[in-house]
Amino acid sequence: SSSQELVLSQAKQSQKIDIQELISHDFPKIGYDFNDTLSTKIVSASDSKIVFNSNLDNSSDGSIEQITWELTANEVSNTSNENDYILRRTVGADVTDIALGVTRFQFKYYDVNNTTISTPLSAGDISSLKQIEVIIELQSAEKVSNVNKNNKDYLKTIWAKKFTPRNLPNNL
Repeated sequence: SSSQELVLSQAKQSQKIDIQELISHDFPKIGYDFNDTLSTKIVSASDSKIVFNSNLDNSSDGSIEQITWELTANEVSNTSNENDYILRRTVGADVTDIALGVTRFQFKYYDVNNTTISTPLSAGDISSLKQIEVIIELQSAEKVSNVNKNNKDYLKTIWAKKFTPRNLPNNL
């Protein structure tokens, strides 16, 4: 069972890194435009979903994409874990469903005083936004034995990071 736990742990770490890389690519570019400053940087923001605009691919033609990150209510169907849902990243019309055992995907928002802003964010809240914290929890698809071997539980890994997007008004 130790070997099984080690393999599952390494797999979850690898999957977490894959999601981390996507998020770490997108979030610093909130409100970015190659040619100009965007008037609407963040369209909407709640504790489980964010929609923002960006010239994500850094194209000189000035094309602005709308990016959405959200944890859907769609369960991952090929696991026995009833807590894992599909994480969805949408860029324009391109939808990517991430079915890697995400059990928690949460946003926390902070103003210039590092005070938490309650969700969903209003237009005034968005204008005072300075940082966005992303919290992700992934769990294994199947239960594994725990240390005392009497119980089984899902192996979990958590990642949290605060982003300070340069293109938000308070970060220029």
